[in-house]
Amino acid sequence: GHSQGGIDSRYVASEAGGARGGQIGALITIGTPHQGTPFTDIALGLLPGPTEQTLAFLLNFLGATQEQESDVLASLYTLSETYMQDEFNVVFVDDPRVEYWSWMGETCVGGIGCDDILDPLLVFSYQTIAALAGPNDGLVPESSAPWGEYLGLIPADHIDEIGQIAGVTSPAYDHIEFFRDNARMLRENAY
Repeated sequence: GHSQGGIDSRYVASEAGGARGGQIGALITIGTPHQGTPFTDIALGLLPGPTEQTLAFLLNFLGATQEQESDVLASLYTLSETYMQDEFNVVFVDDPRVEYWSWMGETCVGGIGCDDILDPLLVFSYQTIAALAGPNDGLVPESSAPWGEYLGLIPADHIDEIGQIAGVTSPAYDHIEFFRDNARMLRENAY
């Protein structure tokens, strides 16, 4: 599960979410805000910061229309640090029958100091999160991504982690081979 998909997958895999008697054996998350992301807390006014500018960025990034804004705001709340730490992680605990693994992307502006060049679409969010929470993939702080066995960093921003846009990623990261390697890991562990 990537990003919010990792949270959704944890919900399904948790005992409270209905793992249905052990039908799920393993879960791998990538760039998932398991502890939330302060960027959504700012957008929702839960943390001080440029609320209007941050919210406008997210609405544009997600392609929301005015009619969808309330749904988007509700969705953003589920990615906030407030919700993830105080509500979700308390209610939806890990199922002991499920193996949990996680990855995180590493990026930097201009590729200076890392193997990935931050996508220009993510510069504002990257800088905002960096000021509050340190290294991030453009939307999720590195500190929020580990869950279960943390497998480390991949040279990719939040968009590149799954091979967006149009499959173009840094030369140091082959998203197709990354996913194949993870599938091999699942097979080797009998999942």
